[in-house]
Amino acid sequence: MPFPLLTPEALAQITIGEIQTSKKGQRYAEMKFEGQQPIWQLTREGLCSPWQAGVFQKDSTVETRQNLDLHCTEELLETLDQLDEYFEKELKKIMPKAQYHKLVQRDEGFPARIRLKCNAIGSTACRFWKADKTPLGDIRTIRTAGVQMIPCVCFTKAWSMGTMCGITCEARVCVITEEIGNSAADVFPL
Repeated sequence: MPFPLLTPEALAQITIGEIQTSKKGQRYAEMKFEGQQPIWQLTREGLCSPWQAGVFQKDSTVETRQNLDLHCTEELLETLDQLDEYFEKELKKIMPKAQYHKLVQRDEGFPARIRLKCNAIGSTACRFWKADKTPLGDIRTIRTAGVQMIPCVCFTKAWSMGTMCGITCEARVCVITEEIGNSAADVFPL
C-alpha cells in the first residue's frame, strides 16, 4: 500500500510544534509524524459522503477550500476515538483554555462522521480518482452526495480560535469506489 493505513500506532510518532499566530489571529502548531507530514489512508473500504461537499453559506463552485463529511466505519471510529483522546489531552497542555473540537462528530440519530478539509487548488489540492485510475477533478467539480470513497489524508496542524481548538485533517486523494462496500488494498492511482 503506497499510503500507510492509519492505525492507533501512529500516536507514538506525533510531535506538535511551537504555537504560532496567523494574520487572521488563529493560533496553530504544525504537526509531524516522525518529522514528516505523511499521507494516511483512512480505510480499506469506501466511506459514504452523506451530502455534497461545500462551505457554509458560501458558493461552493468558487471557494478553494471546502468541507467533506464522511460516515465512519467501526474500525475507523476506534482509531479516530483514540486520536481524539490523545489530541484532547495534548492540546490541553498547550492551549489550556480552549475546548477540543473532536475529529469524530456524533449527532443523535445519525452515523458518526469525520469532516475533512479539501483544497481545490495548489500543491495540497485534493484529487479525485476512479478505482481504475481515471482522474475525476477537484472538490468543486465532483458530486460527493451519496458517493462511496476511500480518503487519503494529511494531519497538518493543531489550531486554536477563540474558545475552540482542534486538528486539521486535509483530504489529499480520494478514490471513488464504484460499489458500496468495494474494498481495495492499494488505492493510489498514480
